[in-house]
Amino acid sequence: MAQEGRKEFLYDDPLEELGRQIDALKPSDVVTGINLRGSTPAAYADIASAFENRVVYEIDAHCRQPAMMRPDAASSSCSTQQGSSRSSAP
Repeated sequence: MAQEGRKEFLYDDPLEELGRQIDALKPSDVVTGINLRGSTPAAYADIASAFENRVVYEIDAHCRQPAMMRPDAASSSCSTQQGSSRSSAP
């Protein structure tokens, strides 16, 4: 997806960026949900350990996009640095 110009979810430190976005919503009444895409169970565990019950987790939503359906998608589109999941926060 990044090779196709989709760089909106690429961060130097995904956990730090997600934490910043989650904290920004803390003063509101919004129930924060994050969409996770990962290539290993450890990637999901890293996120869950970092944010515990502060958010609602949605796993691999929207993965019917053409870039996510290719056979190599799990290794090339879904993984990020440090074994963390590519994520998006509302």
